[in-house]
Amino acid sequence: MKKKELYFGILIISMCSIACSRRTASSTVGKKKDDDNRNVFYPTRITAVSDSIVGIAFFQTAVPYFLNMKEPKSKKNLKIITKAHRDRAMVYVKVDQTIPYGKIIGIELASAYYTEAFRRSLHTGPIKP
Repeated sequence: MKKKELYFGILIISMCSIACSRRTASSTVGKKKDDDNRNVFYPTRITAVSDSIVGIAFFQTAVPYFLNMKEPKSKKNLKIITKAHRDRAMVYVKVDQTIPYGKIIGIELASAYYTEAFRRSLHTGPIKP
């Protein structure tokens, strides 16, 4: 009887160690560029700071972001942010990592999943499926 319990314990421990040490490939399959939601924001305010600088405020962060309107893609980025603000949609924000503040170098509309999740998070009543 003691041998069976010992073998059963060894079997359980070995199964757990094998299961815990396996890496699953499913964590990277099907990932989109906005699956990393650290840069998915809802634009709340668009303000002209100067002739060439537009400040953007986002709901999820206190970091001041801005667009330099002298850069070639800035008008397109501003149109996307304005559309997202008007439609209450989320945007994927790409920032320049070489400077310590939020210089926006690219904007894309985020997937509907993020917009719906954000809208549901603001809902105070029961969520209907």
